[in-house]
Amino acid sequence: MPERLAIRVENSGTVSVSGVKGVDLRNLAGDTAISKVTGQVTGSHRSGELSLSEIGAVELSLSSSQAKLADIKGMTMLKGRNGDCAVAQARGPIHAEMTNVDLTITDPAGTVRVSGENGTLRLVSPAKEFNVDVRRMLVEVTLADVVAGTVITTDEPLRLTFGAAPHVAIDAAVTERGSIRAGDFGLTPKEKDGETRLKTLIGEAGPQVVLRNLRADIVISLRK
Repeated sequence: MPERLAIRVENSGTVSVSGVKGVDLRNLAGDTAISKVTGQVTGSHRSGELSLSEIGAVELSLSSSQAKLADIKGMTMLKGRNGDCAVAQARGPIHAEMTNVDLTITDPAGTVRVSGENGTLRLVSPAKEFNVDVRRMLVEVTLADVVAGTVITTDEPLRLTFGAAPHVAIDAAVTERGSIRAGDFGLTPKEKDGETRLKTLIGEAGPQVVLRNLRADIVISLRK
């Protein structure tokens, strides 16, 4: 297709698009593969596999999709309900609002912001600040290099893993039930008035990582 062409796809089955300026998905259902789009991919997708690669920017609503996004050059904006979503090597900021979605974000070059409830979040090797504010969602963050970030969740474990001995300021707190475990660093949290708290430096002064959980554990560890 011509590279200057922007197209709209509606209510179709299996779709494959490559080498256009932009793509607008209108309530599209079924397996879809889109690549080498210089502008935006927008719209909505449901009930099938979705593959996006080498895209200028993304703004999508997903419902029961199995989505894989790679090499998004600009902003990635996602709203999802049910299903799975994996975002790899996005170059721009990521904003995701998810409900009951298993979301994995790997090697993002820009800032990351995630909100929503239920499901899971796995964030691997972010290069810039991250902010996660969710409910009833299992959250696992792995930091190859330490960057500033905040994670808030409830009722499911929150796990922070460092790839190497870090220089970081930790501010972690659990309320009502749950514990904070940081045995890899020989750290013991303090308990007072129904709150368990750990506020400390690991190594020398570095970026601050804030962790909050309600009725579930926080685990801070070093990758073996």
